[in-house]
Parts: sequence; structure tokens; C-alpha cells
Amino acid sequence: MELLTSALTEGQAYFDEERHEYWVGDDENDVVLTRLLSGSQIAERYKPEFPREVILNSLAAKHGVDPDVFARSWDLKRDASLHFGNAVHTALQAYGEGLHVPGKEVICAAPFLNEITRDFFTDARREEEALYESFVINEEHGTCGLVDRVVVLSWDERVCVVEDVKTNADLHKGSGKLLGPFSKLPNTPWGSYTIQLNAYAEMLEAAGWTVEGLTIHHLKDGWKELPVDRVKVLEHL
Repeated sequence: MELLTSALTEGQAYFDEERHEYWVGDDENDVVLTRLLSGSQIAERYKPEFPREVILNSLAAKHGVDPDVFARSWDLKRDASLHFGNAVHTALQAYGEGLHVPGKEVICAAPFLNEITRDFFTDARREEEALYESFVINEEHGTCGLVDRVVVLSWDERVCVVEDVKTNADLHKGSGKLLGPFSKLPNTPWGSYTIQLNAYAEMLEAAGWTVEGLTIHHLKDGWKELPVDRVKVLEHL
């Protein structure tokens, strides 16, 4: 497991990349490790159960094929979307971190990713001081996560903006509402991301930061910058 250290909230945690799990404790001295909740796992708690098998069987009966045909199609589309999103995140991180090196511009070899990256980094964004894939943690609530992009407005006064990069085809596709204290939020990617970004913001605020805003950068027919409303998250855990 990889040991992660937070430059923004202080604290450390072990990260199991294969399982995508975070743990705190003393691994070297065989002290029992405690699992933390990531931002995405917090959001997942409040999603109604998706009746995957029911829908698969219904589609299979309608079209007269084996349910595994639709299951494989779903899984392949999910994997393709995941790999594409990871590629975009990595390209932006490489370019953004390269901006801090005088005379160095890090771009990906893939032309399509090149175009996406250059479109994202407007003149204004090139001037921003931003941290990428920045680890945040709050052991009191047992939470942590990797924030796509944190724009630091002031290190002395500890002021920042929390940003996330999303490549979903549709941020608002879904039905119904989320569960529990978030029943006013839609059961859509947007509703889940609202919880996730607010969890990150509260971890930063608990460490003394002022979070001036939450932003989703959505890639669909170009980049769109979307503000996210504030909601209370950690107090419900």
C-alpha cells in the first residue's frame, strides 16, 4: 500500500490502489488499521439500490437474448468511460504540474487529449496556483479523498477553491431522489458529486481553510464550468 500525506489538511493514510481503499494506522508495527470513507464512498451511501438484475432480465426477455449480453455491454461501456476519464485527469495533471516548471510544457502524445488539455488551460487558469490529485483527510470523521484540483488563492490566509473534473455524458441523467438527509438532491451524478465535493470542502475547512467555492469542470462539447451548491455532509456520518 502507498502512504499518502496531505499537504492541505495534515495527516497520513495508506492507499490500496487495487481495492481503492484508504486506511489509517501503523502498518509497519502491525497496529490494526482503520478504514476511511472516501468522498465517492460517502456519496454512494445515499444512492438508492440500482435493480441491475431486474433490468437485465427485463431487457433480455424483451429482446430474446441472454442477460449476459446486456451485462457485458454495460460493463464494457463503464470501463471505457472510466479509462477515458482517467486519461483526461492524467493529461490535465501533467500539464498543470508542468506549468510550475519554468520553460516546461507537458503535453500528451495523443492529439485528442492534447486538444482537450489546451482548451481547459485558458490564460486565466494558467496563472492559477493549483494542486492536482491532492489528498485530504479528516480522521475525526473517518474520511478522506483525492481532490482533482484545488486552486489556492492564498497560502497565508488559507483560502482555496475545490474543483472536480467530470467526463460523464450526462450529469443529470437519473430518476428520483437520494436517500436520508439528502432527499432534496436528485439521484443523478450531479447529486452524488454535490455530496462528494462538499465532503472535501468540509475536510479542508476543519483544517482551517476557507473554501470560497465548489466547481465542476464538465467535458461535453467543450469545457463548461459549473458551480456547486453547499450542503452539510460530515455531520451526517
